[in-house]
Amino acid sequence: MAYIRLHDLHAQFGEEEIDQIADVNKTGTPDPVTVGRAIKNADAEIDAALSGRYRLPLSPVPRLVRRLSGDLARWFLYGTAPTKEVESRAKLARDLLRALANGELRLEGALAGSSFARLDKSRPRMRWSGRDRRR
Repeated sequence: MAYIRLHDLHAQFGEEEIDQIADVNKTGTPDPVTVGRAIKNADAEIDAALSGRYRLPLSPVPRLVRRLSGDLARWFLYGTAPTKEVESRAKLARDLLRALANGELRLEGALAGSSFARLDKSRPRMRWSGRDRRR
């Protein structure tokens, strides 16, 4: 399940900009494969950051996640030449994802992930020696 679609990118950044950077075939329209790949990359980055803290995929999609997915997808669409604004927004998106993953921020209404997926730092770490292994 994608967190955003092409029309969300249009609403967030304007049709002209998105269509121009996603028109890799110079046909005057955005290439659906290129847009789809950028959105999948953005969503994969979001899921990787939030796995263990939230039940994925997020449904319904929180507004903040849609915004972060848009910022990251736009960054992926720019490829090797993002503008300073695009770079700055992608960095902010990653900083917010880090804060969400660390529990400094939380997504209102999102279901928490399963408890076994989170690290419980209050419990001592078990250490195994070679003697403890079964042969």
